[in-house]
Amino acid sequence: KYDSDDDSGRRFDFKSFEGMAREPVQNPTESATDDSAQAEIRRRTTELEARIKADKHDTDAWKQLIAHQETVVESSFGSSSRLKLRHAVSAVQAEMYRRAMQSNPDSRDLVLGYLDACMDTMDDETVLDEWRAAVERTADPQVVLRYLQFCQTLAACFSVPWMADNYATAVRHILRCYTRCPDKEPEIGPAIAELIHSACLFFRESGFAERALAVYQAALEWYVMTPGEKQQTSMSHRLREFRQMWNSGWPRIGAESAKGWTAYLAADPAAPADPATSPQGESSASTIDAWCDLEMRRSKLAMVPHLLDLTKLDSEHIESLDPFSIVVFDDVEP
Repeated sequence: KYDSDDDSGRRFDFKSFEGMAREPVQNPTESATDDSAQAEIRRRTTELEARIKADKHDTDAWKQLIAHQETVVESSFGSSSRLKLRHAVSAVQAEMYRRAMQSNPDSRDLVLGYLDACMDTMDDETVLDEWRAAVERTADPQVVLRYLQFCQTLAACFSVPWMADNYATAVRHILRCYTRCPDKEPEIGPAIAELIHSACLFFRESGFAERALAVYQAALEWYVMTPGEKQQTSMSHRLREFRQMWNSGWPRIGAESAKGWTAYLAADPAAPADPATSPQGESSASTIDAWCDLEMRRSKLAMVPHLLDLTKLDSEHIESLDPFSIVVFDDVEP
């Protein structure tokens, strides 16, 4: 299209951008397909909302409706970037999870789904606060275990002492689950065992092999080897007796000379020799093989916690020891 006149009567020949513009031609087949897809999305949304309206405790319907939001948002965003789309989907789903949890606060799937959605829309500190609030409210041990897994992914505040505190707190939260919901009793034991195993793996992979082994020993001594008469006493009394046994240097379960907590109560043992400080079978041979064998045995012994009665050692001796080789009661307190 060309414009050749203006009000002055002079002639100008130029190409009009408006004249060059063409109306997009829409394929009738594509239009029909889009309309059909939108109709199916609306039909599915209406169906799920009707199920929830009929029964707001139908967690399956809630989960299906929340998952359906991804299709709804994608149909609205069109060709937007994948990152923006993911953020938008998570924001919508997080809000719907909140609505669902108001009617179903004890649903594990809804709680964990909400926290996963938060990870895509919130910063680490805010997500951590959401996890802690969920752990405080929950009566489900699995939520507590998932919280520990989340903590191990936080690079900003991750450290061995911080994780050790989280494990200790998690034990109390899991035991509290039974108080809140006695029906959860069959899940408490396996959850505690999984938590202890996870903690030991964490300490070992972090370079604290002595503490990892000591936690296993303490768990077995406390949960399996507690004398019958002590099981009837108060928790504070048992802890006091266990602390005394643990810090005395009495051989613990797994050691060759171990006799158990019951034998300790029945006797007044002297502090046993520390096997980690006196490796057996040292050879005077100067060969490379003898040296390698000795070093390998010493390396294995270096991963075993020392059994020492610290009350019988002077401060100079204590300071000369490897601080990580001595695992005191405070490091393994149940």
